[in-house]
Amino acid sequence: MQKPGIHFLHRLILPLLAILAAVPSCVGPVDAPAPVDYQHIVREGPNSVHVTRFEPGQGRIVLAKARDYSLGRETVSSISAREKAVMAINASFFVMEDKFSGIPAGALKIQDSWYGVPRLPRAVLGWEEDGGRVLMDQLEMEWTARIGDREEHVHMVNTVRNRGYLLLYTPVFNTSTLTAPGGLEIIVANGLVTGLRSEGDAAIPDDGFVLSYGVDSAREAVRPRIGDPVEIYWEFKPMRPDYADNSDWMEMDFLVGGAGLLISNGEEFDDHQVEKLSEGFDTTRHPRTAVGIDSRGRWVFVVVDGRQPGLSVGMSLPELTDLMLSLDCEQAINLDGGGSTTMYLNGAVVNSPSDVSGERPVADALMVVEN
Repeated sequence: MQKPGIHFLHRLILPLLAILAAVPSCVGPVDAPAPVDYQHIVREGPNSVHVTRFEPGQGRIVLAKARDYSLGRETVSSISAREKAVMAINASFFVMEDKFSGIPAGALKIQDSWYGVPRLPRAVLGWEEDGGRVLMDQLEMEWTARIGDREEHVHMVNTVRNRGYLLLYTPVFNTSTLTAPGGLEIIVANGLVTGLRSEGDAAIPDDGFVLSYGVDSAREAVRPRIGDPVEIYWEFKPMRPDYADNSDWMEMDFLVGGAGLLISNGEEFDDHQVEKLSEGFDTTRHPRTAVGIDSRGRWVFVVVDGRQPGLSVGMSLPELTDLMLSLDCEQAINLDGGGSTTMYLNGAVVNSPSDVSGERPVADALMVVEN
């Protein structure tokens, strides 16, 4: 949990930060535990910016799912305490509603487990656990199920089922699919069909998965026989295959989806059309969370407070891009922001989350842990 008084303390120092904001840029180094360096930057706007840098090889960079890797949400500080993180930020966009709360709204891969996949070509950050090899691109995926001798396109993975879609549910999603009655669910264990179900909410085998057809698509589905073999395949489709192709992305230990590729090859990247961002998302000032890689190969974690006049107004994506360029980033991506924006360091939240209630529970956290 967030340490008592930290959010209130930020409210108390609003007048002081408003005065500092008149200065073009005020940078203050702050003591931080190895292996990270931390700065608090106050910029015109006003904007309160928190920056942490990490040298690959000095620790590990990992993703951790909320609620001990189950459905639901949890604060960054609570996830970090459980995982013994040195530093952490919020990561993926996610669903907030009802029983589906905490489902990633884009890519989320932790080692060999897929919690969510890109639904559109969206900005995605991928890396190997030591943090030395990092990929950022606008990325989509193609998933295929081979059921007997027939191949079917899998529309989505581990998320809310829609009419006319085929979904794949794996054990990391939940103990069951949480689907409504209707449609058709094919239960697979040890690579073989073990059951068919139309009542919805099928149990997901620990050693298998469930393929779930929505109501409309079930009419077109061919019902397999018990004992038929089923296999799942996937392929990465990056927008810039000359930068990193399917085989490169296959090697990444972790993936997390964002919205807005900011910097590529040291230059501003502003072509977000393919990502189909909601209107005003890029031009409106919001609290923001971003990750970059600088010219020295260091990871640069950034949170920008917002929605708090006098303390910090937040940034648009072009403003965030300029900030990341000023921090010497040669690659950068925008992650989930708004009320989710949080930076945890050395046992405390160091920024000022914008929700009145304080730190918002999120779906997952990106963190630095010691070797």
